[in-house]
Amino acid sequence: MLVDRKNILFKEVKMSEMGDIKFTTAGEIVGKYFSYKNNSYVRTVSEQEILDEYWNQWYDKVCEKFGKDRADTVYSWKDCIDDWIIVNQAWQVSGVD
Repeated sequence: MLVDRKNILFKEVKMSEMGDIKFTTAGEIVGKYFSYKNNSYVRTVSEQEILDEYWNQWYDKVCEKFGKDRADTVYSWKDCIDDWIIVNQAWQVSGVD
């Protein structure tokens, strides 16, 4: 059974680890943007969009490989984004509103 993504975000991110990460009142991340080449064009997405599109697939694979207990205690949304960046050969961009 999948755990709701927003609950995991809040469970795993301790105040001391949040750094410059900010959340909206709806619990969405206000943060960095990344671009990657998607076929013949470059697409730019936010951290929140990455999680919305990739989290369930990534979390299922982490649970399958390491077990749910380890997935819930060792890995976080930051690892999901890091993996997405590598898989998509993405780069961080600035100046996106």
